[in-house]
Amino acid sequence: MSAWSPPEAGSQCAETLGIDYTPIENCAEGTQGDELLAALGDRTHNFTPQITFVPTVAINDVYSQKDQDDAMSDLTSVICRYITGTKPDACND
Repeated sequence: MSAWSPPEAGSQCAETLGIDYTPIENCAEGTQGDELLAALGDRTHNFTPQITFVPTVAINDVYSQKDQDDAMSDLTSVICRYITGTKPDACND
């Protein structure tokens, strides 16, 4: 988030995580990336209620003001609340 250049941020993030950035870069710079971005823009535009704040948190395509408020201070706890079955270690911290 602090990088001035998204391609630079992406490659740095991939390196930190030990993953190959090439397929991500190819997607982002190609037609698939453009198509995905357009589809997500349409989804954002058509979301109910209308999105007026970024980030807006919706879990399973459902907006909840409680989830939104809670996510602003602890997104992990909001996500963990919805995980069924075995939860990752991050939910036990």
